[in-house]
Amino acid sequence: MSLCKNLFVYGSLCSDEVLQVLINRVPRSSRAVLRDFHRYRLKERSYPAVAQKPGASVEGKVLFDISDAEKKVLDNFEDVEYEATPADVELVDSAPQPPVAATVYVWRSDPELLYGTWSYAEFEQASLPSFLAMCRGFANGLHQRIPL
Repeated sequence: MSLCKNLFVYGSLCSDEVLQVLINRVPRSSRAVLRDFHRYRLKERSYPAVAQKPGASVEGKVLFDISDAEKKVLDNFEDVEYEATPADVELVDSAPQPPVAATVYVWRSDPELLYGTWSYAEFEQASLPSFLAMCRGFANGLHQRIPL
């Protein structure tokens, strides 16, 4: 069972194309900020990770109403290096309101792999086509085991 039906995304899952490939739809979303975390580059990888860093913030978006089957697909996609963690995020696209509960995939693997600051614009320009091809291969195998 999922921690929450809302998912805060901050990296490759911000791409509508990636979501369409992985879960066969683009969920309703809103821009959001996760406080006291930083979005790092990962050595030799095109995708990022977040880890706690007091005073920092990560811009991303909240995907609303993620089904249990979709959450299973995304849990498998994020693999064991990330931990699905509950968090409160602030919505950016609306008038001030209380934080929204969401799940975020937080890096739990080797901290030595983290460095700098990851940029979605750089990812989109340099890596998105090859990343989408990898996602298609992943999704084709996984959807046979986890139907959406």
